[in-house]
Amino acid sequence: MIIFYGDQLDVKASVFDVVRIYRNHEDDRMRRMAVVALGKMQSQWAIGFLTRSLGFEKTPAVRQTMQAVIAAYHASQHEPAQATSERQVATRNF
Repeated sequence: MIIFYGDQLDVKASVFDVVRIYRNHEDDRMRRMAVVALGKMQSQWAIGFLTRSLGFEKTPAVRQTMQAVIAAYHASQHEPAQATSERQVATRNF
């Protein structure tokens, strides 16, 4: 349900519950669905969280889903994902 109606949810109230599923669920399929749901919510905070978590994700299928969701978000915002990554790297160096 979250995947279909994610853009209509009160993101502030539900984003942390979905993040908890991504982080803690033992089934990688559920974790992937949580990543997709976070993308559907169009939450800048959620996308930032996924971007920061990408380097720590060990499951290839989940990592690939995260990359696709992050890229889709940036495409919908008309912001190149590469520019965002470069900004984050530059910010971390300070």
